[in-house]
Amino acid sequence: MKKLLVVLILAGVLFVSSSLADDLNPPSWRGQASTTFQIWEFGDDNPVAVPDVVDNQWGLPTATIVGGFPTTRWMITDRGHYGVWKTSEWIELFIPNTDNTAPGTFKEIYLQMTFDAGPGFNALVVTVPFADPMTLEPIFVEQIPGSDYSYGIWQIILEPNPTEEMIYIEPLYCELYVDEIVVDTRCVPEPTTIALLSLGTFVFLRKKRNA
Repeated sequence: MKKLLVVLILAGVLFVSSSLADDLNPPSWRGQASTTFQIWEFGDDNPVAVPDVVDNQWGLPTATIVGGFPTTRWMITDRGHYGVWKTSEWIELFIPNTDNTAPGTFKEIYLQMTFDAGPGFNALVVTVPFADPMTLEPIFVEQIPGSDYSYGIWQIILEPNPTEEMIYIEPLYCELYVDEIVVDTRCVPEPTTIALLSLGTFVFLRKKRNA
């Protein structure tokens, strides 16, 4: 009995370590007032996934994987990565993040993703209430050493500050493999705009991968 207990404790430690494995460059403001934090690991085939880790006082975020087999399917493993959605359609992130829409504030969304895609991947499409969709390229992307997958960072600035966002991760003329998504959001007073846009130097850490 004691031996089984030790194994379960170790398994729990390994799960926590794995769930944070791709949270490589968290924003310096995480955990401050008016911020949210959510990680999707996609450990099962539910096409409407709730975060594995979440800190969001305004509601429950969801990641909806759109499409059906064979264009969209969940894989338990793919080239050493565990819990992967493959899609030729899109993934829709819904994030409620504030009821504060007072003038003089704007929204920052900071998204990290571990993924593999062909050259037709067209970054992210973001929509908010009463605004036109926008497409954004990553501010940082690098292939993970020893893997076909890459790690990317997107930074999104929205003004005025909306009460929720829909983020569409959409491949164009290619297949997209998504292993993990990490999203932080915050509401920012206007005077910090210039400082916000300076992100500093990123340190790339190799992801722990399944054997």
